[in-house]
Order: sequence, then C-alpha cells, then structure tokens
Amino acid sequence: MWRGVRISGVARRSAPVVVRHLWELPDGGFEEDDPVVALTFDDGPHPQSTPAVLDALAAAGVAATFFVTGDAASGEPDLTRALADAGHTVGVHGWTHTRFTELTAAALDDELDRCVSLLTATTGAAPRYVRPPYGHINAIATERILVRQLVPVMWSVDPKDWRRPSPDALANHVLEHLAPGRIVILHDGRSDATITVAALPTIIDGAHELGYQFVAL
Repeated sequence: MWRGVRISGVARRSAPVVVRHLWELPDGGFEEDDPVVALTFDDGPHPQSTPAVLDALAAAGVAATFFVTGDAASGEPDLTRALADAGHTVGVHGWTHTRFTELTAAALDDELDRCVSLLTATTGAAPRYVRPPYGHINAIATERILVRQLVPVMWSVDPKDWRRPSPDALANHVLEHLAPGRIVILHDGRSDATITVAALPTIIDGAHELGYQFVAL
C-alpha cells in the first residue's frame, strides 16, 4: 500500500528556465507549498490508449496535460481536438519524437514549428508548453524553444510506466513521491496503456486523500 506524504510549506525559490515543478511555471500563480500536482501524458495521441486515459480522467473529473507528437496528432485530428475540448492542456512533444539534442537548429525549428502550427489549427489555440523527447535538452534547444515563447517542461515524478510495472506498483510509486507542485510523467502513446489506465483511479483517489488537487499546466 502507498504511504502518506506530509504536506508542508517551504520557501519559494526563483523560477528556472526549465520547469520541473508547478511553482516554476512563469505566470502560473502557484506557490511552492500549494497542495497541487499535475498529471502529464507523453507520446500520443494513440487511437486506443488515449481514449481510455480520457475516460479515466473524465470519470474522476481531473484535467491533465498531454504532450503530443506532431506525426501522431496529424493522424488523429479528432482525438487531438477532443483533448482540448475536454479541458486538457495540449503541449508540444516535437514532430517525430527525435531527441532535440541530436538535431541541428534548423531541424529543431522545423520540429517545433510544424507541431505548433498543427496543434494551433487543430485545437484552435496555440500551445504554450513543450516537453523535449526523453527529457534531453541543451543550450541550442533551450534557445530555440524560448525564442518561440514556449515553456520547456520536464517532470518531478517518474514511475516509468513504460517498463510496465503492476498497476499497484505504479500507483504506489507516484503517491509515495508526491509533494506540493510535483509534475507526474505517464504515457499514452503506445498501443497498450492498460496498466497506466488501471493505476489512474488509485493515483487520483490517493492524491485526493493526501489533500492534493490536480491541475493542468
């Protein structure tokens, strides 16, 4: 069973360029001791997995953030639009899920611009956030992201659901590592996300019992 985590106030620090906690979001309005956490999902949308995640979030009344790849979103425009229509935040995860650190500045510009343009046209709103694939970022990537007024967002809780632990193990890891402002990374971009979906009710109910609320970025 998961163990409770005490929520305690701590001093606010200045925000870094790369966001790993909610209080670091520019103009986010969160303080470091606010009892809020965020669920984020990477690599989708997937025609089977993403609807299952959406159903689980809708059942719990929770908003999340989806970092989508352009090639996946271009093939699932209705599903991409459904993410935004359901009140979730849709962010950029590149076009091809290539590590930003392996791209030239010109190639990275193309990855970002194509994905931003697609998401803007599909959802009706320009994306605000970007998550570098694999969390790999360097000075060039940071500069190309910031010049577009995008916010690079990483994570602070990683249960590695791609390794397919049991639903209980996955949920326990998340709940044991929650603290105010933590950002959880999960994945909906593969054909079988049943373990992640099965863990979501325990994660959400457990977080609520600890006094946390979920927010989208």
